[in-house]
Amino acid sequence: ILLSLWFTFRSEEYALTVRTLIFCMVMVVLEVLCQIVYDLNKIYVYHEYLEFALDVWVILDISLSGILIYLFFSKLFRMMIIYKATDGRSASYGGRGNFNDYVMDSFSNALIATRLALKHTLLATLALMMKTLVDIMILVDESVYHEIWDINVIFLTRKVFSVVAICVQMLCIYLSYHFSENLYNACCTPLHKACRRAVENRAEKQVDKDVSGSMDSYHQL
Repeated sequence: ILLSLWFTFRSEEYALTVRTLIFCMVMVVLEVLCQIVYDLNKIYVYHEYLEFALDVWVILDISLSGILIYLFFSKLFRMMIIYKATDGRSASYGGRGNFNDYVMDSFSNALIATRLALKHTLLATLALMMKTLVDIMILVDESVYHEIWDINVIFLTRKVFSVVAICVQMLCIYLSYHFSENLYNACCTPLHKACRRAVENRAEKQVDKDVSGSMDSYHQL
């Protein structure tokens, strides 16, 4: 998902900073180390003072998921603001060729870019939310023991939900590719339209607010 974030917003205007990338990678490494410590402690040697590894692992995983969702939506929002402020036109016209053709090409490219960014944002958010719910189930399962008819209901629910989450995440990965565009349209069109409408409305409000602020500053001068 971190690779998807980098690929989706890889242009200079929206690219991840080196500091953000390093921070996320450090969190991933710490999360993996905590998971290894917890698994080794559970399988080979049991020490109560190593039980904290599970809590740290889950907290890091949920925090990283929240950070990635925030980065996806913040960069999508910024892209949409620029798209609305410029009507999809790029400022890189150099005077070569027909200007009307250039405007149409710029508009088409901006529309494709925003749609692709929204698609990856939605799929990544769904996959991360499923992972977060699995983390919560793990934490509950390890903290609470509840049996009905000698069946550990929470453990069984956790395992079933983990399988469902993996299937959903695999589907999200599949839908992110270009060759699955028809399946994505069939499955996610209502959600895609609703999310685009919400982001566009907020972007328009922000653009109007910025324009009003600039006009007020101009009149004051």
